Amino acid sequence: MSAAIEGLVGQLSIGGTLIGFLTGIEFSGDRSQTPWRAMGSYDPTQILKGRRNYEGTARKAYICGDWVDLFMVNLLNYAATIYPRGSTACGTIAGSLAIKSYRVTGMETESEAAVIEEIGFDMFAVTTP
Repeated sequence: MSAAIEGLVGQLSIGGTLIGFLTGIEFSGDRSQTPWRAMGSYDPTQILKGRRNYEGTARKAYICGDWVDLFMVNLLNYAATIYPRGSTACGTIAGSLAIKSYRVTGMETESEAAVIEEIGFDMFAVTTP
């Protein structure tokens, strides 16, 4: 029996092209809910449809090459797939991801690449294939 692997990681894509990875992801979510009606007065709008509004954080983002400029101006919604670290066998969470905040370190002239940390994001149009 194998041990559980903790933590969530994610992939970011634009138009089907993988542009980067997120590590150290934490999620929270909520859903709109309408109070239940009395038995016998069925209304399809009263059914809970699952979580609809997600927000989260990631400790670090590793963005591929030329995509870092687009990531930093945040003009895009990214296609994101999030899954348990080590395997997608336990399922994935997919949707559109919009960056809310981040912190950049390593921008000194001797650095080879920027390190993007403390990312905040919203995720919408979420599915769990």
